[in-house]
Amino acid sequence: MPDLDNRIREAALPRDHTPRWWAPWLLLAIATSLPASFAVSMLMPYYVNDLDRFPLDEMPWGIDYMELWPYDTAWSFPVGLAGIYAIVAGPMVAIGILLWVGFWWSARGGAATWTARVVTMLAVAITVSTITWLVTSSLASTLVSWFLD
Repeated sequence: MPDLDNRIREAALPRDHTPRWWAPWLLLAIATSLPASFAVSMLMPYYVNDLDRFPLDEMPWGIDYMELWPYDTAWSFPVGLAGIYAIVAGPMVAIGILLWVGFWWSARGGAATWTARVVTMLAVAITVSTITWLVTSSLASTLVSWFLD
């Protein structure tokens, strides 16, 4: 049976495999897109429209959003698209990042450079902190409810 294990390993990792230098940077860009989409679609409209003057419990839910920035400008489509990405695809992207890093670290982490390792760990830190902020912050849950309203 050891021969079968070696053939499986050789098929999974070719001998001439060199880690792609751009893969960790792409992962970092995708990980950074998560908090950026939340910031653009929820935090910026919240602060630009001075909704932070209200306590979170008394958030004005009955507002006509079409009168608020950015929904009264040409930026409404990109901001709305960023919000949909943040709410619909964001959790799946975060889980995908963590799963990919786990696979990458176990399969090819030893062949990676220090730069690739640091960039990958930075992407993991950004992803974990974004998920933690979304789960534990009352501001985040209020903003998501406000955006979905």
